[in-house]
Amino acid sequence: MRLSDLVLVICCGAAAAWDLHTFRIPNVLLLAGAAVICLLRWPLWLTVDTAAAVCLPLLFLPLLAASMIGAGDIKLLMLAGLAAGLHGLLQILAAAGILAAGWALFRLVTCRMLCARMAYLFRYISGSLSGRPPGPYIPDKDRTGAWLMHLAVPVFAAVLLRFLYLYVAA
Repeated sequence: MRLSDLVLVICCGAAAAWDLHTFRIPNVLLLAGAAVICLLRWPLWLTVDTAAAVCLPLLFLPLLAASMIGAGDIKLLMLAGLAAGLHGLLQILAAAGILAAGWALFRLVTCRMLCARMAYLFRYISGSLSGRPPGPYIPDKDRTGAWLMHLAVPVFAAVLLRFLYLYVAA
């Protein structure tokens, strides 16, 4: 077992809990996790694979500019890339994306908002094709932020699943 993977699970769990409570991921937590991972993986973290894995989450900066993702989420993904490498980060991204999509679909179905969201999607597509897309969708019954999704939670779940697959199932 690589201790850097265990440190990643602990840091992601703490980040997810903190994000759920305060809507922020503290930089101190991420920097401490990065420092411990760098010490544990010395000198392996100095590879091109790790550099690519740390830089890959920067592709999410347009989502940050559109307020669809937080800066802490990008930094958390960079920490995952540092600990897991490029292949591991791609596994984490794929699993987190599937988990986040599943959770969003579950919320839409249980809150009976799937039809309204699909109607908005079709209006958005037709409006975009005609050059006049509608504004952002905000449900009438909830404008308080309860619909916000914390990406740190599916990232933590994906990191935990990867850890369990690598070390418990093997």
